Amino acid sequence: FWSLLWDVAESSALRSKKIDQEDAFSKKLKERLETGLPKNASVRALAKKMEMSATHLNRKVKAQFGLTTVQLIRKRRLQRAYHLLIHSTMPIKVVAAESGLSDLQQFNKQMRREYGKSPRALRASHIAD
Repeated sequence: FWSLLWDVAESSALRSKKIDQEDAFSKKLKERLETGLPKNASVRALAKKMEMSATHLNRKVKAQFGLTTVQLIRKRRLQRAYHLLIHSTMPIKVVAAESGLSDLQQFNKQMRREYGKSPRALRASHIAD
């Protein structure tokens, strides 16, 4: 009986340790995405900043977020662009460039896909609110 309780306690501690490691990973990843990446970031550059191989980074990101690393970087760029559109008066072309999406057509297409509206319409809808 005691060995069974000990096994349960150990497995619980291991699970807790794994969750803490995942939280540390996601915290470090978020920090690197926020501050440590240039506008033209790549998976390889992010992996280097995270001090792991690109393959390992891809596996961890996929397991934790259900996205590929490329999708996660793109999503973060679009979130940044959305924030800049809503909370600044920067021209849309500058917002695109600041978000690492310097091709304006591609920027418009990705924003429309992610948020359902063009950047101009997103900005206008929040000004009206």
